[in-house]
Amino acid sequence: MNYRYAEINIEDINSWDEIVVSSGVHVINNVINVTAKEYSSLAKNSIEESGAEKILNLKFIPDSSINGHYKLMNYFAISEDGKSNEVYLKLIDQRGEENTSQFSTKNTKEKIFTNPGFDSNLAQRSPFNQQSGCMRNPLFSGCWNMMSLFGVLLFLGGLFSIYNNDYNWINSLSGNCQNCLVDVDKLWQGDSQEIKKDSLISSKKTPLVFLDSLNLKQSEFIDISLLWFSKNDMDLILVGPDGELLWKDNPTTGYGTMDISMNDSRLDSLRNYSMMLSLKEAKTTAYEHLYIDKNISLKSGTYSLYVLNSDKRENCNLKDQYIIRYIQNNVTKHYKGELGNSLNNRCLGEKFFKQVYSQKSLEKNLQNGVAHFILDIEIN
Repeated sequence: MNYRYAEINIEDINSWDEIVVSSGVHVINNVINVTAKEYSSLAKNSIEESGAEKILNLKFIPDSSINGHYKLMNYFAISEDGKSNEVYLKLIDQRGEENTSQFSTKNTKEKIFTNPGFDSNLAQRSPFNQQSGCMRNPLFSGCWNMMSLFGVLLFLGGLFSIYNNDYNWINSLSGNCQNCLVDVDKLWQGDSQEIKKDSLISSKKTPLVFLDSLNLKQSEFIDISLLWFSKNDMDLILVGPDGELLWKDNPTTGYGTMDISMNDSRLDSLRNYSMMLSLKEAKTTAYEHLYIDKNISLKSGTYSLYVLNSDKRENCNLKDQYIIRYIQNNVTKHYKGELGNSLNNRCLGEKFFKQVYSQKSLEKNLQNGVAHFILDIEIN
């Protein structure tokens, strides 16, 4: 037999006799687990009586392992002054057996609380406890089991992806943007879509509509916008015929203006690069904008447009995807691309700066895969 031993405290010893001889299931509070040896040694100096083979319902008590269906074998009370409230029980564990015939009908709502494997009041109140109302509901428990299975599959899929050094699947679930522009060709067809005031605009799902909603356009002659989807620093660069760069480090030139630059690198009080400040002020959806006014005198020649991945701080295993909206004489074109390498890779712990000073150094970066050439603009 699988015996269990326990001590209970009651207010009046006489009330215990009433509990034993009455019918039905009774809730007994303040249950304390004791060993068989303790039970036997205490029984030597006590009054022992039969338990009348009643079934007891032991309430879930913290730090007690005697929870479940039990059949009372015997009990005794210890009393030095005749007023003791300590009663010791010897019981047979009835878990898993059918005892419903010994329950009174008026106590059917008072279900026996079997041990769920947790030793706290919080576990007793948890909706995921097997004896709670939630888990007794077939719909809830079924959904919970499905969610648990999904969680296991998700965990195994993550381990498999990490083992194969493939982070695309994980990043797609976490919201990082590896394939934001897979269907961008379809989105371009809706470029002329009217933007309604209350319409929901998503930078990733409808990037062209999102760009229009920013109202960046400043010139009908040449107007260029860059959009990307991470806290990394990408740069839009226009190089004039004489080699002068129009970009964040030189936002005003004799031929054009850069009025918006985002996710720029930040320095700390000692003028050193600060990863923390750079990430804190960066946006997960970022854009830059430059333009050339129509009514200015321009040098004849070729103006070359580039995109540079200047500073990589996150998504170390992902390529940064981007969109360029190019407007010339009110005619709009779009370009897309992705850059995996970067000029400054903070993911590798780099703290120093590598800089672009000229068109020559920019073209060198093309060979290293940290910059893209977009197009040449011929001005006569």
